[in-house]
Amino acid sequence: MRRISIAIRTRIKKIKFVYIPYKWVYMIYTHKIRKSINYYYLRHFYKNSSDEDILEAIDFMKKDGVDMIPFNFTKKYNVNFNIMYNNDYPYVIINGKSIYFPKEFSEEVIIDSVRRALLEQDRESPHKYIEERSQVRGDTAILIGGSDGIFALEIVDSFRKIYIFDSDPIWNIPLSFTLKPFKKKITYINKFVSDKISDNSTTLDYYFKDYKGSIDFIQHDTEGHSISILRGSERLLKLFNPHLAIACYHYEQEATLLKDYLSNLGYSCSFSDKFVFM
Repeated sequence: MRRISIAIRTRIKKIKFVYIPYKWVYMIYTHKIRKSINYYYLRHFYKNSSDEDILEAIDFMKKDGVDMIPFNFTKKYNVNFNIMYNNDYPYVIINGKSIYFPKEFSEEVIIDSVRRALLEQDRESPHKYIEERSQVRGDTAILIGGSDGIFALEIVDSFRKIYIFDSDPIWNIPLSFTLKPFKKKITYINKFVSDKISDNSTTLDYYFKDYKGSIDFIQHDTEGHSISILRGSERLLKLFNPHLAIACYHYEQEATLLKDYLSNLGYSCSFSDKFVFM
């Protein structure tokens, strides 16, 4: 039977917050207002809950502030990273590999990005893409929304070939530096992946229409665009039957829609433990 790991599911309700229409006020205050309002309603909705994950999340946010992944395991990632520079581009060393970032990023943003990338793939994280590294390996992997390349380098030894798609041009130069030692193994494509073909976008069916290898793993975290990606890859899914890992917390019905869509293609679906808080 085909299998899919839908990596992330929001069990806590999404809560609407007040939108402040003035741009400068929005930029300065909305994030704090949103966190405060959401946390207030979270405690109200689940004040009588016996769910251990929800209780841990509420206690975590009471003590440490609101966070997307509000669990105690994240605290072990509260460490600093030494930031170095090459041709004005900042980079950090992770597991012996140089990870570059856009030169527009501040050091604070870089440290936060690295921490987030690492904790999201922790064994306890609801955001992890795969349960066990040994379960996902093969000939070819496709990563959509790859940005910094950290996850690609985590699994680089598990596949013969890896393709990274990311539509944001800000990552073009940083990724060229990050992936240089792996240029024979990892290919970066600066395109948006969907169910349409244009100068700036492609479908997986079109891009891999003459592919000679076996596609064994596809991961995407694309801010709610996964259904359109799947529509543009149905031939590939039927031909290669790859393992899938899809982030599905971006809007309220995303997990349900993805599960229904993939069930119709013959996939069985499972979700990670815990939840993310939005």
